Amino acid sequence: MNRNWRVKIIVILTFIMSVGYHLTSFAQELTLTLDQVVGIALERNPLIAISRQSKAAAKARILQARSGYLPQVTATADINRQRIHSGGGIHNESNYYKTDVGVNQYIYDFGKTRERLESSRYALDTSDRNLDQTVADVILTTQINYYEILKKKYMVQVNQESLDMQKKHLEEAKAFYSAGLRPKIDVTRGEVQFANTHLELIKASYALSVARADLENNLGGPPVKGQYFLADVPVEAKKVVLTDALLQSAMENRPAIAALKAQIQAAESNVKAIRAQKWPTVSANASYGWNNTELPLEDEWRAGVHLDWPLFTGYRTKGEVSEAQADAELIKYELKRLELDVVRETTQAISTVNEALEAIKTTELAIRQSEENMELAQGRYKVGVGSAIEYNDAQLNLTQTRNNLVQAQFSYLQAHANLEHAIGRLFPNSKIQ
Repeated sequence: MNRNWRVKIIVILTFIMSVGYHLTSFAQELTLTLDQVVGIALERNPLIAISRQSKAAAKARILQARSGYLPQVTATADINRQRIHSGGGIHNESNYYKTDVGVNQYIYDFGKTRERLESSRYALDTSDRNLDQTVADVILTTQINYYEILKKKYMVQVNQESLDMQKKHLEEAKAFYSAGLRPKIDVTRGEVQFANTHLELIKASYALSVARADLENNLGGPPVKGQYFLADVPVEAKKVVLTDALLQSAMENRPAIAALKAQIQAAESNVKAIRAQKWPTVSANASYGWNNTELPLEDEWRAGVHLDWPLFTGYRTKGEVSEAQADAELIKYELKRLELDVVRETTQAISTVNEALEAIKTTELAIRQSEENMELAQGRYKVGVGSAIEYNDAQLNLTQTRNNLVQAQFSYLQAHANLEHAIGRLFPNSKIQ
């Protein structure tokens, strides 16, 4: 083999290895972890985008409220055609030109501007906490959907394994029947059971498709182009105890509670701002302009202090104060209701976690017993001692207990996610001790 051919072979092999490496890397990228899926949800979920825009609007309202402290500069220009009547005829008809620049500066308004600014700041804090709550809700939904896909995937596997066992049993029944060792009813029973198990597999497969659709809806679309897989999550089940510290943590960490507290402060500032409307507003103003009926225009200037005092508004201010006070009290009652809901949700979430933990322990024991029972039934059937009914019952029981374990394990993970959400701990750094 000459040198040129050796070089060509090396180049070809290098290319093949490079392609293989990139394909392997690409395949690895298609297996998404829970952290990655949550990251995609936080980036693309429309609800988070909506909350961010609400926060941006609240921030803009602070700028609007702060503008009351700054001078207001205006410029005007007018060109008019005017007639001045005197007696029975037109006395004079001419054009009138006027232009000026004016400045108005707030001096004092008994707290109206200050309280409006405070109210807008608390409103921004409310929007910020609402964004945190939306993020927490999206994280929870993503976790629940992720676990639901894994649960459905394992249920498909359990039903597929059951179908394989049913197929093997049906072949055995047919072989025994052909040899005259078993009656025809064993074959018929095996065919019926095989069809029923196949139906369960079909249902599990479509349920997996629905779970994927739910996840992609929460992500704002498929996480990647083409096919993807979700990485398994280990189940490290442990008992959780309800303590005062845990409830206190929930009260302090739930963004929704912080949002309502900020709303209360904003409402109280709004009450003060409205109540201050009954007092005067003092401002300074100055202007410089030009006007005349013909060119060149004559200049003029004005400067002074202006006081605006609404002495009587037909009880409008009183009504606005009462409305604002009622709104503030309403938010306080909403806060009380939410605090009660947090206690209930936390208590319920802990109970669900512990219930799933007990279910896992019980089901694991049931699986060991079901597997032993299946081995005994299968052995008895092969030697002609056991019946087909006994064999089918053992197989169905094993399938059911395996499905129960899958349900219990992922119910625990979902309950754990609900508990994290209830006590206001954001993924992924939260751990229940």
